[in-house]
Amino acid sequence: MYSRILKKYKAVLTGFPDRRRPRVGAVIREMRINRGMTQADMSAKTGIHKATISAFENDHQRATSIENLEKYTARLGASLEEIILLGREYDPCNAFILKKTGAEKEASENIDGLSQRKHETRDWFASLRLRMPDFDVIPISPPLAFRKDFFVARFLLPPKRQIRNLVAGPGCPVTGVISSGFDLRVTVGGQSFDLGGAQSFRLDGSFPHTISNDNDNHTAIFYLLTRVPFGESPAGFQRPSKTDDGKMNIARALETLRCRLSRESGSPVPLRRMAAMSDTLHEKQIREMTRLKKESSVVYWEKIEDLLGATQTPLEDFLRWSRGTSHPGFSVSSTLHQAVITYGQHGVQIKTRNPLDGGKDFFCGVLDLEGVGGKGQKPRIISDWYRKDDTVTALFVEYGHVRLVVGKRKKVYDLGEGDSAYLDTGLGFSIRNRSAEDSRMFLATSPALPI
Repeated sequence: MYSRILKKYKAVLTGFPDRRRPRVGAVIREMRINRGMTQADMSAKTGIHKATISAFENDHQRATSIENLEKYTARLGASLEEIILLGREYDPCNAFILKKTGAEKEASENIDGLSQRKHETRDWFASLRLRMPDFDVIPISPPLAFRKDFFVARFLLPPKRQIRNLVAGPGCPVTGVISSGFDLRVTVGGQSFDLGGAQSFRLDGSFPHTISNDNDNHTAIFYLLTRVPFGESPAGFQRPSKTDDGKMNIARALETLRCRLSRESGSPVPLRRMAAMSDTLHEKQIREMTRLKKESSVVYWEKIEDLLGATQTPLEDFLRWSRGTSHPGFSVSSTLHQAVITYGQHGVQIKTRNPLDGGKDFFCGVLDLEGVGGKGQKPRIISDWYRKDDTVTALFVEYGHVRLVVGKRKKVYDLGEGDSAYLDTGLGFSIRNRSAEDSRMFLATSPALPI
């Protein structure tokens, strides 16, 4: 189902890039225009043919050589490094803003302007409400299948409806955060769990799971987050089996680990790559471990510990896999287990919504910004939020109005209820509440915040 949603989303945003790439051409074109220079002027000053200048200003990669760029940027009074870093801010994958514009668009409608030019970027896109047979989805993240990214969306599930057969694939944990709802039920691995408002959960996305709204009158609203790209369980992936002998089999556990580490459907991660993750193991040693098929075989547990530590895998899970059993790893939390981070002087509060045993994949929370109490008071603000560890951040305004400022170019977006942003946190951003009313945003990051 996750794959079906993403496929439908891609069909709507036709022409949206599926990979990140700095839009260097857009940067130098803007700088040239700001200096009052034409392409002909730059051609005369640099000796670069006008057609070549036109090509790399439109981000055609074959024309964009380092030599040409260095000549060009030197005439603009900027370094090549500065140009490339600024180019990341022009990439819509890195600063993806969705805003509501009147009536919500159906997934089947075209969005004007997306296919006018191959590499054209827009400041923001119209938000979407994708209609599925039994539920609606409001995407927050862009339609990417890039390893750095994660899929996050707001789901609306009417009374007495279900979302069936949700499968993200191995190595794709799923986190859910309930915004509102009374009788939500998650079924996975033959077990059902009853959940309510403000609770969150985490499960293994390789297991099919169903989410049901058992309430008679009220629509349930919740967020789901998982990794991309999605994939089916690869060949050799071990699921619980009633016919299994139940004996400990180290080779079986290693095969399961290889499949869970892999992002390639049907292809376990290579032994050479597993050895590279380890501190002391070689490919030959891991290959010998994959031959330990009998419970009486000698096991060098220090090697197992090294491998599990390198892959951040609990020994308890490894032992379970060795007997041919597994489980969806379901964990849940409520407000009793969730921390509150308060920045009193700024009127800012983050209420965590991370599930117990939530792993390092995601941080989820609610970001509250107090309203400005009176005339002359300073706005409530989280300023200059940077992370340099390849983190992405998703925001969805549940109510109120905020001002989002992104990157060194200080691009300003006024966001209201129903608007969202998905950002490469390395660009840096600030969030302000300038209104008298309080604001609340759903906040998610991948990987998790180090708190």
